[in-house]
Amino acid sequence: SGRFEPVLLDVATSPDVKRVIITSGKVYYDLRQARDKASANVALIRLEQFYPFPQSMLAEALKGYSGATEVVWVQEEPRNMGAWPFLHERLQSLLTPEQKLTYVGRPLAAAPATGSHHRHDDQQKALVERALG
Repeated sequence: SGRFEPVLLDVATSPDVKRVIITSGKVYYDLRQARDKASANVALIRLEQFYPFPQSMLAEALKGYSGATEVVWVQEEPRNMGAWPFLHERLQSLLTPEQKLTYVGRPLAAAPATGSHHRHDDQQKALVERALG
């Protein structure tokens, strides 16, 4: 009875959130775990399809958080890799003038991996903390 959903909504938060996080992939689970542990009132939206871009579905999801002033794209990959270069303008076009789009992820890099498991874990922890505010 299930089916693929390009956009998955967060049912664990109230509609009066001020920060909405849009993300994809494994980092979603790190964000959800940290958010629940901190009892942060932050909404999480999972974008499961990038192309064709599900503009109307994502716009509808964001309408549910019309009071949010911050929309954050979170990715594990460095800024010049992953989905950010593709999604930046598409996400910006969905926001109201009162909303600000920001990026949280690793900085620009020549390689997607840090080369150190400990450094990766430290960066991942910092990334999740920045995303939750």
